[in-house]
Amino acid sequence: MIDTESINSFLESVPEPTREANRILYMQVRPPDENEIASVALAERGYLGCVSFAGAGNDDIIIRLLPGRNIGNSPVAIAWGYVTEGMTIAPDLKRFVAARLAQMDAADPDNFPTQEEQDQLLRFASEFGDVASTASVLQALNGARLIDEYHPRAGALWSAASGDDPLCMSLAATRILRERAIGHWFTKAVYEIPEVDIVWRIYLAYHLREQTGVDVTEAAWRLVMSDNVFDSTYDGYTRGPATANWENEPLVLAVQWLQQQQTLNSGYAQTDLWQAAQLYAANPLGYDGAAHLAVAKKIASDDPILAYTQTANAAAFFARATKETPKEAIVFAHQLAVENGWEDLSTVLEWARTDLEI
Repeated sequence: MIDTESINSFLESVPEPTREANRILYMQVRPPDENEIASVALAERGYLGCVSFAGAGNDDIIIRLLPGRNIGNSPVAIAWGYVTEGMTIAPDLKRFVAARLAQMDAADPDNFPTQEEQDQLLRFASEFGDVASTASVLQALNGARLIDEYHPRAGALWSAASGDDPLCMSLAATRILRERAIGHWFTKAVYEIPEVDIVWRIYLAYHLREQTGVDVTEAAWRLVMSDNVFDSTYDGYTRGPATANWENEPLVLAVQWLQQQQTLNSGYAQTDLWQAAQLYAANPLGYDGAAHLAVAKKIASDDPILAYTQTANAAAFFARATKETPKEAIVFAHQLAVENGWEDLSTVLEWARTDLEI
């Protein structure tokens, strides 16, 4: 059973799937010291606070540490190897195996798991403290295998994994629904599950793309303030994220919408963060994140969580634009973590500072 008392105890307890289970999961579990090295490499590429616990080809399967959350309640994501942008697949470690089955298209008729493999997958899931969501996904395989396309097939499995989890429901909806149906679902979702950033991204992108006349100002300001490293390119038009299509991502659309308004009836319009967002939207591929990092330093004492979010954004923007290590962002993020008692974040960022000698 995994141990989530600390980052080190977790990495030492990550189980290795059997050969049968891993034919579907496709993950390479490493020794703890190699995962530390991999986590530092992620920080070098602009992924702050990310703990790699397995490889997946050129990608990493990670826990994304966030201020105020312990390891067990932190989201699980894929950090893509070819670009600094990630995709969240599960809200927590308990649902990791179920979500990985959805992502890896376990219902593909050409790669369908045998009964022995399904039994092994259940045993592996139990090591993460879950049986129910994985069992639900396995029970949904026979129905999902009748769906011809990957994305709606994967969506059906995320739906089976969800129970009432808002993130899994959103991941399912963005892969299953199209056109008016997706607009209707996410318009309701902004009221019912507003804690999921994907919901606001698709809501805004849908109403602007379809020119419905809905005022998306609230959603636009929310995206200006949000994390833009993971799940930033969900737009409701592409099934799943439109990875690396930053020039057309919802944050850019949000800034363009706000710029077109005659009056910006929000205190945010006077903030340095709004100015930083405009710099990013004007040049998503070339902007180096400096203005976001400056904002983070300015607001750190008043709003340390928002400051960390913008530091993480700054690191990713810098790495994308310059292909260099975001050293200043790593140092400041570590300072924030230490000052605010975010122990797990502090540990991971200290690994990066030590190994990179910064």
